[in-house]
Amino acid sequence: MIHAEKILAGYRARQKEREANPGKQPRPPFDQAEGFLKRECYSLIRNCISGKKGAQIIKSIVRRNLIEPPYHRYADNPYFWGLIAIDAPDQELGAQRISRYAMQMFYAHQNYVPPIHLVGFLYQIGGHVALREIRSDARKHPSLTMASLDEYWG
Repeated sequence: MIHAEKILAGYRARQKEREANPGKQPRPPFDQAEGFLKRECYSLIRNCISGKKGAQIIKSIVRRNLIEPPYHRYADNPYFWGLIAIDAPDQELGAQRISRYAMQMFYAHQNYVPPIHLVGFLYQIGGHVALREIRSDARKHPSLTMASLDEYWG
Protein backbone atom coordinates (compact mmCIF):
# COMPACT_ATOMS: atom_id res chain seq x y z
CA MET A 1 0.00 0.00 0.00
CA ILE A 2 2.98 2.30 -0.43
CA HIS A 3 1.36 3.95 -3.45
CA ALA A 4 -1.80 4.59 -1.42
CA GLU A 5 0.26 6.26 1.31
CA LYS A 6 1.86 8.54 -1.29
CA ILE A 7 -1.57 9.49 -2.62
CA LEU A 8 -2.80 10.46 0.83
CA ALA A 9 0.44 12.36 1.56
CA GLY A 10 0.04 14.32 -1.70
CA TYR A 11 -3.56 15.08 -0.81
CA ARG A 12 -2.60 16.35 2.65
CA ALA A 13 0.23 18.48 1.23
CA ARG A 14 -2.14 20.19 -1.21
CA GLN A 15 -4.65 20.82 1.58
CA LYS A 16 -1.98 22.37 3.82
CA GLU A 17 -0.67 24.52 0.96
CA ARG A 18 -4.16 25.90 0.36
CA GLU A 19 -4.75 26.57 4.06
CA ALA A 20 -1.34 28.25 4.46
CA ASN A 21 -1.95 30.59 1.49
CA PRO A 22 -5.61 31.65 1.59
CA GLY A 23 -5.09 34.72 -0.65
CA LYS A 24 -3.08 32.88 -3.28
CA GLN A 25 -4.66 32.03 -6.62
CA PRO A 26 -6.02 28.48 -6.24
CA ARG A 27 -4.64 25.67 -8.33
CA PRO A 28 -6.80 24.50 -11.23
CA PRO A 29 -9.30 21.76 -10.21
CA PHE A 30 -7.05 19.11 -11.76
CA ASP A 31 -4.29 19.96 -9.26
CA GLN A 32 -6.33 20.83 -6.19
CA ALA A 33 -6.33 18.39 -3.27
CA GLU A 34 -9.69 16.82 -4.20
CA GLY A 35 -8.80 16.53 -7.89
CA PHE A 36 -5.41 15.01 -7.10
CA LEU A 37 -6.95 12.50 -4.69
CA LYS A 38 -9.69 11.43 -7.10
CA ARG A 39 -7.37 11.12 -10.08
CA GLU A 40 -4.67 9.14 -8.27
CA CYS A 41 -7.09 6.82 -6.46
CA TYR A 42 -8.99 6.20 -9.69
CA SER A 43 -5.77 5.34 -11.48
CA LEU A 44 -4.57 2.96 -8.76
CA ILE A 45 -7.89 1.16 -8.36
CA ARG A 46 -8.47 1.01 -12.11
CA ASN A 47 -5.08 -0.65 -12.58
CA CYS A 48 -5.79 -3.11 -9.77
CA ILE A 49 -9.20 -4.19 -11.03
CA SER A 50 -7.94 -4.58 -14.59
CA GLY A 51 -5.79 -7.50 -13.43
CA LYS A 52 -7.06 -11.02 -12.99
CA LYS A 53 -9.32 -11.13 -9.93
CA GLY A 54 -8.05 -7.68 -8.95
CA ALA A 55 -11.38 -6.56 -7.50
CA GLN A 56 -11.55 -9.68 -5.36
CA ILE A 57 -8.03 -9.05 -4.07
CA ILE A 58 -8.98 -5.52 -3.01
CA LYS A 59 -12.08 -6.88 -1.26
CA SER A 60 -9.93 -9.45 0.55
CA ILE A 61 -7.52 -6.76 1.77
CA VAL A 62 -10.38 -4.71 3.18
CA ARG A 63 -12.00 -7.71 4.86
CA ARG A 64 -8.64 -8.77 6.30
CA ASN A 65 -8.58 -5.42 8.06
CA LEU A 66 -12.05 -6.24 9.44
CA ILE A 67 -13.75 -3.42 7.56
CA GLU A 68 -17.15 -3.93 6.01
CA PRO A 69 -18.84 -1.37 3.77
CA PRO A 70 -21.54 0.47 5.72
CA TYR A 71 -23.77 0.80 2.66
CA HIS A 72 -24.83 -2.36 0.89
CA ARG A 73 -25.81 -0.55 -2.30
CA TYR A 74 -22.13 0.18 -2.89
CA ALA A 75 -20.84 -3.22 -1.80
CA ASP A 76 -20.50 -4.40 -5.41
CA ASN A 77 -18.62 -1.32 -6.61
CA PRO A 78 -14.87 -2.11 -6.85
CA TYR A 79 -14.04 1.58 -6.49
CA PHE A 80 -15.85 1.67 -3.16
CA TRP A 81 -13.73 -1.23 -1.88
CA GLY A 82 -10.58 0.33 -3.30
CA LEU A 83 -11.23 3.66 -1.59
CA ILE A 84 -11.86 1.90 1.70
CA ALA A 85 -8.55 0.02 1.29
CA ILE A 86 -6.67 3.26 0.53
CA ASP A 87 -8.31 5.15 3.40
CA ALA A 88 -8.19 2.33 5.97
CA PRO A 89 -5.03 3.40 7.84
CA ASP A 90 -6.20 6.97 8.53
CA GLN A 91 -9.94 6.96 7.84
CA GLU A 92 -9.84 10.64 6.95
CA LEU A 93 -12.08 10.58 3.87
CA GLY A 94 -15.31 9.65 5.62
CA ALA A 95 -18.13 7.40 4.45
CA GLN A 96 -20.03 10.09 2.54
CA ARG A 97 -17.04 11.17 0.48
CA ILE A 98 -16.01 7.56 -0.20
CA SER A 99 -19.52 6.75 -1.42
CA ARG A 100 -19.63 9.82 -3.67
CA TYR A 101 -16.14 9.26 -5.10
CA ALA A 102 -16.81 5.55 -5.68
CA MET A 103 -19.91 6.28 -7.75
CA GLN A 104 -18.12 9.01 -9.71
CA MET A 105 -15.18 6.72 -10.43
CA PHE A 106 -17.44 3.84 -11.37
CA TYR A 107 -19.38 6.02 -13.80
CA ALA A 108 -16.13 7.30 -15.32
CA HIS A 109 -14.82 3.74 -15.64
CA GLN A 110 -18.01 2.60 -17.36
CA ASN A 111 -17.54 5.45 -19.83
CA TYR A 112 -13.87 4.57 -20.51
CA VAL A 113 -12.48 7.79 -19.04
CA PRO A 114 -8.69 7.64 -18.60
CA PRO A 115 -7.38 8.84 -15.21
CA ILE A 116 -5.81 11.98 -16.69
CA HIS A 117 -9.28 13.16 -17.79
CA LEU A 118 -11.27 12.15 -14.69
CA VAL A 119 -11.53 15.59 -13.08
CA GLY A 120 -12.53 17.27 -16.35
CA PHE A 121 -15.06 14.53 -17.06
CA LEU A 122 -16.67 15.02 -13.65
CA TYR A 123 -16.85 18.77 -14.22
CA GLN A 124 -18.40 18.27 -17.66
CA ILE A 125 -21.18 16.05 -16.33
CA GLY A 126 -21.90 18.55 -13.56
CA GLY A 127 -20.32 16.84 -10.55
CA HIS A 128 -21.98 14.63 -7.97
CA VAL A 129 -25.31 16.50 -8.08
CA ALA A 130 -25.74 15.77 -11.79
CA LEU A 131 -24.52 12.21 -11.26
CA ARG A 132 -27.27 11.69 -8.68
CA GLU A 133 -29.82 12.79 -11.28
CA ILE A 134 -28.26 10.53 -13.91
CA ARG A 135 -28.39 7.60 -11.47
CA SER A 136 -32.07 8.20 -10.77
CA ASP A 137 -32.88 7.33 -14.38
CA ALA A 138 -31.04 4.04 -14.85
CA ARG A 139 -32.97 3.34 -18.04
CA LYS A 140 -31.02 6.10 -19.80
CA HIS A 141 -27.73 5.15 -18.13
CA PRO A 142 -27.59 1.37 -17.64
CA SER A 143 -23.85 1.65 -16.95
CA LEU A 144 -24.72 2.87 -13.45
CA THR A 145 -26.66 -0.20 -12.43
CA MET A 146 -24.91 -2.70 -10.22
CA ALA A 147 -25.72 -5.46 -12.74
CA SER A 148 -22.99 -3.98 -14.94
CA LEU A 149 -20.43 -4.91 -12.27
CA ASP A 150 -20.72 -8.65 -12.86
CA GLU A 151 -17.55 -8.59 -14.98
CA TYR A 152 -15.45 -7.75 -11.90
CA TRP A 153 -16.72 -10.37 -9.50
CA GLY A 154 -17.00 -13.17 -12.08
